[in-house]
Amino acid sequence: MPSDWIEQDPHKLADQIETFVNAFDTPEKRVAGNVTAAQLTALTAHKTALRVQTAAKESLQAQYRGAVQGEKTTQGLAETELRSLGQQAQNSAGMTDSLRTMAGLTVRKQTSSGHAQIPLVDDLVALPRASGHTFLDWSGPTGGGISYEVEVRTGPDTPWESLGYTLKTAFTHTDAGAGVHHDYRVLPKRSDRVGEPSNTASVY
Repeated sequence: MPSDWIEQDPHKLADQIETFVNAFDTPEKRVAGNVTAAQLTALTAHKTALRVQTAAKESLQAQYRGAVQGEKTTQGLAETELRSLGQQAQNSAGMTDSLRTMAGLTVRKQTSSGHAQIPLVDDLVALPRASGHTFLDWSGPTGGGISYEVEVRTGPDTPWESLGYTLKTAFTHTDAGAGVHHDYRVLPKRSDRVGEPSNTASVY
C-alpha cells in the first residue's frame, strides 16, 4: 500500500472512508481486518463531521466570491462617479483652492501659464506583449502645453512610481515582464498644473 494512499481532497477522503467502513460490514470481515465496530463507528463520525465542515467552508467561499465581485462592481461605479464629479467640480468657475483642498482635489497653480481645462483620461488601456513590453493607450488632446505622466505600481498596497512623460497619448513600458502584475495610470498636465489621475489599467 503506497504511503500516499490517503486522499487529500476532503470530498474524496469522505468517500474513501465510507468505502473502507462498508468493506467491514460483518463481524467476520472485521475479525479478518483486525478492526472493531467501535473503531469503524469513530471513523464514520469523523467522515460525517468532515462532510459538514467541507459544506460549511464551500458555502462561505461562495459568499466570499460573491462579496468580492459585488465590491469590485460597486467600487468601479463609485470610482467612475467620483472621477466625473471631481472633474466637474474642479472645472467649475466658482471653485476655490480652499474648497478644492477640503474636497481632496488637486490644487492648481493659478499663477502659472496654461489656465485652460486639463483633460480627463478615463479610457486608459494596458496591453501586454509577448516580448515583455506593455503598450499603454488612451484618448486625450495633445499640444497646448499638455503632457502626460505615466505611473506604475506592482499592487494595490505599493506606491505609484513614475515611468516618465510623453506628449502623445500612447506609451510603452519596456521590459515590464511577461506575466507580471502591474497597475498603470496617467496624470494629465498642462504647464505646471496637474489634473486628476486616470482610471487604473492592469495587466497580469
